[in-house]
Amino acid sequence: MTDRAGAVSADPGGSRLTSGGGQAWAGPRRRHERREWRRGVRWLAWLGAAVGLAACAASAPEPGRPVIPSAQVVEAGVFTIGAPLGRVTAPNTGSGSVGVVDPLRDPVLQSPTRRIPARLGIRFGLRFRVDSRGGASILRVRVRVLHPPLVGRDGVSRTVDEWDMDVNAGLPRYTGWAFDEPGELVAGRWTFQILLDGALLIEEPFDVEVGPAGG
Repeated sequence: MTDRAGAVSADPGGSRLTSGGGQAWAGPRRRHERREWRRGVRWLAWLGAAVGLAACAASAPEPGRPVIPSAQVVEAGVFTIGAPLGRVTAPNTGSGSVGVVDPLRDPVLQSPTRRIPARLGIRFGLRFRVDSRGGASILRVRVRVLHPPLVGRDGVSRTVDEWDMDVNAGLPRYTGWAFDEPGELVAGRWTFQILLDGALLIEEPFDVEVGPAGG
């Protein structure tokens, strides 16, 4: 027969000669090499299957543990938002409630920035998306805002405000903060966290600055 390197012929004794200066192989030795080669192939196939099973086991969730979906920040910065549709009770906040915005019309990103001016009327935050978990179309997440010390309407100083909100899996939703009162105009690091069943999905920091900011 022939191959890409040149002609190959077989002699009556069973040996095979490779042309082009190749090496001659005796029949029994060649058969031994073939058996060893087959054993090596079988061993590699077994090893590959074992590694694949181990990888699947490592990636599979442990029984009884919740599946944590992935989440992404869609956009973040200063937003333009219309009048809220209403307010809902939020006992773990300084104001005692949070405003509800229309997800079909609001908000509109005005400036994609993490530097926020400490100025009345500023609305800042993020639009985020959480993927579905187990086919659920609606997920209840917790929004947590870490900020410099603020004194709420109840007279309590706090560095954390948090509330629950329902989000549509796979669709962008907004959460943020509005500087409506002079006591909220505090410079420093403000960090938004999105959690599901206590697991941190998103963490987005902002720097609130006194004077001109942005960019």
